Amino acid sequence: MKIIRMSQEEITVGMVQDPDCPPEILTEVLKKGDDVVSQYAALNPNCPPNVLKDILRKGKDDIISRHVVLNPNCPQEERWLWQSTVRFGALGFLNYVDAPPEIKNNPKITQLVKNELIRLISDKVKFNLVLDTTKERKQTLDLIHEFNDKDFIISLYKRKFRI
Repeated sequence: MKIIRMSQEEITVGMVQDPDCPPEILTEVLKKGDDVVSQYAALNPNCPPNVLKDILRKGKDDIISRHVVLNPNCPQEERWLWQSTVRFGALGFLNYVDAPPEIKNNPKITQLVKNELIRLISDKVKFNLVLDTTKERKQTLDLIHEFNDKDFIISLYKRKFRI
């Protein structure tokens, strides 16, 4: 088992697993390491949400990030964005179709999904590839119907015709 040394103290897995472990120690562990101790620190519910958010925003699909999304303190918006972009790839945004209301009611995420959908529809090659797979085709059509509002149509038109 790897131990992280901070000043004169050694931080162990047992320490970061403790639900009473101070947030400052968890933060320091996550800033310094990419090891087993860090994995357990990422799971600790005492870990500050802003630290968890910063880890996900690095855009890595690594073991630490996978532990972060399991933490109840992980901001839901950040969790969904990481899972839908980094973890599930370029078409992960299509999972918005089945997203919970907290995600669908988030204007930032909704706009991101609309922008990605417009980009997809505007790219003839990529769009044709999506139409070849049943799940993505259904998700794409469901999103088009869901976003069938005036602003979406205008944005799509402007993108398609470069206006």
